[in-house]
Amino acid sequence: MAPALFFDLFDATHSADAPGGEVIERESLVGLLGGDHESLPRFLWSDEQRGVVFLAGHDRGEQVFMPQLRAVLLGADHPMTLVVVAGGLFDITSKPVSGRSEFVEQRREFYRELRWSGAVHALASSSPAKVPFNAVHIRTTDRSREAPTPRSIGAALKQLRRESEIDPLFIAADTSEGRDIWSAHAASLGFAPWSLPTVDFDRASISAEVSAAADWLLLSQSVSTIYPAASTFSSEATVASGGTGIALTAGSTTRVGRALKVHASNAWKRLIR
Repeated sequence: MAPALFFDLFDATHSADAPGGEVIERESLVGLLGGDHESLPRFLWSDEQRGVVFLAGHDRGEQVFMPQLRAVLLGADHPMTLVVVAGGLFDITSKPVSGRSEFVEQRREFYRELRWSGAVHALASSSPAKVPFNAVHIRTTDRSREAPTPRSIGAALKQLRRESEIDPLFIAADTSEGRDIWSAHAASLGFAPWSLPTVDFDRASISAEVSAAADWLLLSQSVSTIYPAASTFSSEATVASGGTGIALTAGSTTRVGRALKVHASNAWKRLIR
């Protein structure tokens, strides 16, 4: 589910040919899920009569529910519709297959079969890249405690420069300022940075969805990607690429400092009320 129309992002024939890939109209979701989104319970909930398992970890996250979810799905005697409301990463299996979990391989295969729309392909090819290329995903607006610091991003770029002889570096960012700043920094390290020429950063705009999809498509073609560890967007692009990645997260001291800052801010707001 995404805040965009299916055919804005995907080819019109995709749903007809893909196994189980038919488009579900909005009004059909209530019947499929057993109720509208707001009425569904938080966290893990199973309705065997409707054949629905609903997981919304919210503040607790999803990973803590994986053993219980696995037991529910394996214990069902008929197919269940699994609905996951997730803003982070989760992996239902832990058994590795050739160093990677089976779930990773299944996701990669799913991404290989995606048929993006002509608009997405047109934007992705509007600035032809020199292949092969590496990539970096910058989230300037990220305010989470785990967000990597500029210093860690700079260190990762230096590491990539030492380890890779590939000069082209695709830069995807959530603001034009972030893209420009890190393009200049990457160039100073000897990379040949490039980005899509026309990207809509306004998340309220329909064209922003196409821009995001085009960025993701290019990230999924990168040999190696530097990305925030908490970003589903770029971590899944790295899964799709099958390449290597440098996942970044804030250190423990930084996370604690950010948490204290938030608590202090909340306490001050309560005092001045």
